[in-house]
Amino acid sequence: MSAKVKRLTEVEKLMKLPWLVAASMTNSVFVILTFAGSVFILFLNELGFSKSQTGTIISLMPFCQVLGIFVGPLIARVGYRKMFLSFSLARTLIMSMILLVPFVAGKYGTQGAYYVFMGIFLSFAICRACGETGFVAWTQEIIPNSIRGKFSSVNSIISTLTMMATFAISGYVLRRFEHLGLSRFMILISAGLLMGYVSLVFYYLLPGGTAVHESERKNAGFTAILSSLKDRLYLKYLTGVSLGVLGSGALFSFLPLYMKEVAGIEAGTIVWIDLGGMTGSIMLSYLWGWACDRYGSRPVMLTSLALLAFVPMLWYFLPRGSASTPVLAFFMSFAGGASNIGWLVAMGQYLYNTIVPEEKKGAYMPVFYAVTGLLAGTGPLLAGLLLESTGDFSYSIWKLSFDSYSLLFGSAILILLAAAFVIKHLQSDGRLTTQQFVGIFFQGNPVSALGNIIRFHRGGDETFRADITERLGLAGGSISMDELIDALDDPSFHVRHEAINSLARLKSHPDIINALLGVAAGEQPDLALSAVRSLGKLGDRTAIIPLRELLLSEYELLQAAAARSLGRLGDVDSKSFMLQRMNEIDDNGLRLAYASALGALHANEAIDKMFNLLCELEDQPSRSEAAWAIAKIMGNENLYILMDRRLRKKPGTATARILLSLRKLHADTLNTDDVKAAYQSAVSAFANGKMRTGADRLCELFEKYPPQGLTEAAVYAAQRCLEQLRKPDEPRIEFLLLLLQALREKEKKTGKSPNATDETGGKLNHAEQQTPVEPQNPDKNQDKTDTSP
Repeated sequence: MSAKVKRLTEVEKLMKLPWLVAASMTNSVFVILTFAGSVFILFLNELGFSKSQTGTIISLMPFCQVLGIFVGPLIARVGYRKMFLSFSLARTLIMSMILLVPFVAGKYGTQGAYYVFMGIFLSFAICRACGETGFVAWTQEIIPNSIRGKFSSVNSIISTLTMMATFAISGYVLRRFEHLGLSRFMILISAGLLMGYVSLVFYYLLPGGTAVHESERKNAGFTAILSSLKDRLYLKYLTGVSLGVLGSGALFSFLPLYMKEVAGIEAGTIVWIDLGGMTGSIMLSYLWGWACDRYGSRPVMLTSLALLAFVPMLWYFLPRGSASTPVLAFFMSFAGGASNIGWLVAMGQYLYNTIVPEEKKGAYMPVFYAVTGLLAGTGPLLAGLLLESTGDFSYSIWKLSFDSYSLLFGSAILILLAAAFVIKHLQSDGRLTTQQFVGIFFQGNPVSALGNIIRFHRGGDETFRADITERLGLAGGSISMDELIDALDDPSFHVRHEAINSLARLKSHPDIINALLGVAAGEQPDLALSAVRSLGKLGDRTAIIPLRELLLSEYELLQAAAARSLGRLGDVDSKSFMLQRMNEIDDNGLRLAYASALGALHANEAIDKMFNLLCELEDQPSRSEAAWAIAKIMGNENLYILMDRRLRKKPGTATARILLSLRKLHADTLNTDDVKAAYQSAVSAFANGKMRTGADRLCELFEKYPPQGLTEAAVYAAQRCLEQLRKPDEPRIEFLLLLLQALREKEKKTGKSPNATDETGGKLNHAEQQTPVEPQNPDKNQDKTDTSP
């Protein structure tokens, strides 16, 4: 018994992949010029074959793929590589006989040429089917799964560029030598045959593909092939893929004739329009492959199928006989090529990486090749029969007209949507759903993010890496999440710091939360501090429990950051602990962090301690934050911020205007002429910049006539503010702001909504318009004892 076949290492595979690229390039020229693409369809048309005959010829090749089921065990026993090379050589030799068809047509007519062509093409299709059955299994072996999507895309891009050059040259030949008739096609087919022989040399240089060991042949026999059909996931995949192949085959097979017969585009121009599809393939191929490797194949399959189903609608609305028709057809071809390459790349990756176990490729691959071939052949055949049988069909409704091609496009749409429905129910092979996958391209600036992702993987010095990491965050969107998480392991502190800040700009994801929690629990407090702040900014409540643990950190700054983040996350269960800590600690910076968190949590029970802290604080930013936290407990934070901004610019004028706007709200308190006069006196003092005088008069007024109907928190806040404003020192703006905020909190209880003053962004109310206050010199003619902050 022979020794067991040694598996190829990943290094051996990578070293030989350039030969596969070279083989694909030369083979693509052979394919385009001999049996696929616009040249082939136009050649059949030039021979005089009908649409049904053309459809029959096109369907032969995929129909013959059914032979894969029967020759699969033989190929596995002889060797995938050997059988592929042998049958590929045979197919090329047989295809060479096509050069005799014009001679047959001249002597025996179109019908005779058709029968000869059918015989040649049938033999070619049989050899190709046997060879390709070995190749699809061989491909799984020689391409590493880890890079299958990206390699398939790169290989597709290079092959497509080669095909574009081929189409460009063939288009030139068809237009330049139109007078030669069939001879111009013979020139192109001869060139294609030459490249077919060259491709065999490159395929010969590829490794692997040896015969299956005797102990493993049970996985490649007829019994194993039949057993593969019991795999429910495989059957569901085959159903979805078959529908997709049927729909796309029916759509694309007769587009050249649609452009020629309906849209009125010349044959040579049609070949150039095919370049649009190839351009779309090139531009989107790598993106699709990268997306498959990164997010899974299923969402890519569904997305590309949805886009592919939209393409027939574009072709239906193509203007006919217009000067702009070729240009629009080019862009429609672009859309079709971009969508189709995504479908093909994702379909193959899901098959190789998820469906087929490598040890059973001899059983699974022949079935896949046969079934998809059967449906690929059915598509053009049914499309040809449909067009032939409905050639005289014509129907109009409103301004829309329908013909046989409209029926073809509608059928293709329905089949492609059915394929998407089946694919949707396959098991997921990635971390994103289709909706999430599509969504990442609508978050932030995906074009900028993709460009920066490419730059990120190029490396660079510290400054460059930090700059790219920052840009990835600024671009927004989850598309750059993996790179930013990778950047957390960068040797540079600055790059890691930028990565933490950038991750906070993205939409929350479990991977982001786990990565930031890892940094927060690390041994670098400065990075941990940034990570904790980012966790709060992301708003993901799954981070609450780990953040609670950081409240006991040995680093006070980390405790403060954790408290603020828990406040942002709405962790009401932490209120009691924070209140207790405020009583226990003396550090005002840490107490301020707890106060800020308690304000975000609307902890009414903390308002007394927060006022005590506010009275102790000396620096203006800290006082401002403490007052803001109290304002959040009382109610409308937005209104407070607007008042804060105005009062800090023009304290006297802003205070006067706000007080005027509150008169109607407190009409039950300002119910006598004496009270109104006292209130007006305070307003006038503020309006003229006399802050100390205005504060004294306001205190005197509300001492005698306390505001009615305020909320409990607002009543307490007003009392504390009036207590501070009575002091002989200059009135602190924070207490004045909180008093005005407290006076506004009656709004919640009464349901009244006074017109906001123009200092807070709204209109002046009626009372203010009737009793205007003309300040003599606002904010400059203040009392000598008054100095506005």
